[in-house]
Amino acid sequence: RNEPELNWNWLQDKMYNMVKIVNEKSFKFQIEQPEGELKYIQYDTSDHYTWHIDMNTTDEITRKLTGIIMLNDDYLGGDLQFGMMDKNERWISVPKKTGTITIFPSFLSHRVSPVQRGPRYSIQEFYLGNSFV
Repeated sequence: RNEPELNWNWLQDKMYNMVKIVNEKSFKFQIEQPEGELKYIQYDTSDHYTWHIDMNTTDEITRKLTGIIMLNDDYLGGDLQFGMMDKNERWISVPKKTGTITIFPSFLSHRVSPVQRGPRYSIQEFYLGNSFV
């Protein structure tokens, strides 16, 4: 049986355009290109991703921004959280809304809290540039 050939260039282009707009208005990093590989990520019940950063320190070109699109919001837990606390001493969490894109510096510590009821689906891409100076 023939599998359909999926072409995600249109989505990569849309994400990159959004990243360029947000970067120009907020971060002002020198971004040269997307990494070029959309990552489809599924978290099932009890899956999580512990605190980490997305920066790579060994490659010639540096991950500067991370973009994540939420594909669903009908799950419990699985919060994208940043390593900063609000005034009530709770981790800052990204609101869950299908179709939203979250763009943040790749050096920002973040995690996905344990999914209590899943699945949770997202797409991720990194945006690259020369090393920070």
